[in-house]
Amino acid sequence: MADVLVVGSGGQLGFELARACWPAALRVVTRTRAELDITDGLTLSASLAELQPKIIVNAAAYTEVDRA
Repeated sequence: MADVLVVGSGGQLGFELARACWPAALRVVTRTRAELDITDGLTLSASLAELQPKIIVNAAAYTEVDRA
């Protein structure tokens, strides 16, 4: 069980958010795109059911501007 789930923690924003000074009492879990693809609904649902986060911080981003 997680208090905070930071999705997209492999990117610059997600990495810095994961390093943020969370209160020591909170359990922060991070997931990179390789660990949790938020575009895969089944995997996302399973991960959320397993972790049961109270807060989700979505720092995932699509950075290939030419393909966007």
